[in-house]
Amino acid sequence: ISFCNELIAEIRIKALNAGFKDIIIVIEDLDKIPLETANRLFFNYANQLVQLKATVIYTFPVTLNYNKLFNTISGYFSEVVDLPMIKVNQKDGQPFLAGRQVLKKIVTARINQSLFANETILDKMVEMTGGALRGLFRMVNDAAFAAEDRGKAMIGEEEYVYAFRQIKRDYENTIADFTVNGITIITADQYFKELANLAMSTDKQPTNSDILMDLRQNLSVLSYNGENWCDVHPVMKEILKERRYI
Repeated sequence: ISFCNELIAEIRIKALNAGFKDIIIVIEDLDKIPLETANRLFFNYANQLVQLKATVIYTFPVTLNYNKLFNTISGYFSEVVDLPMIKVNQKDGQPFLAGRQVLKKIVTARINQSLFANETILDKMVEMTGGALRGLFRMVNDAAFAAEDRGKAMIGEEEYVYAFRQIKRDYENTIADFTVNGITIITADQYFKELANLAMSTDKQPTNSDILMDLRQNLSVLSYNGENWCDVHPVMKEILKERRYI
């Protein structure tokens, strides 16, 4: 920490001399590390993390925010911000057009709208990814590569179906029995039932159980703003329907 702060001091001097106001350090992608590692890092070393003499932003897995121990470390940090998904539906399931337009604008800043065979294809991608940008970009990329492989100049319905099946397969693979030393702690059926209960609920504010925290971590459950509610990922809802949980 001492060496880091010496380095930060040198950088700050050069930044101020160059006319900058100050420096800010962003530690990205810590939200993607294994949950066990994140727990150890933030719960055991929070005091060390805040000893850097600079404004620092740490990303962290959303499940830590709902951990019963989180209050014991939140005081170390000046502010804790939960970044929700961009809302595509209201809590009652009605389409939220403003959110959908924002997501389409983000996509079309990177790929021209004319590369989609029709506007409904992008609309369906936005709807089926629930406001999760990573999943949305994944669908667009998969569909684009599929079109390229087929010698097409545009992403059509066939490519959308291909991309949907790819992301659906990944979500199906995230639900399995959770075992420790050969002992099943949480069954796949328990995960599916928790998802079904949330999908059918009206308040969309489930109890933060260990099951739900796992589902938040793998993005089967997405958090939204407003009343701080959450819902099941649209792709996972399709899986629940196929398996007749809903």
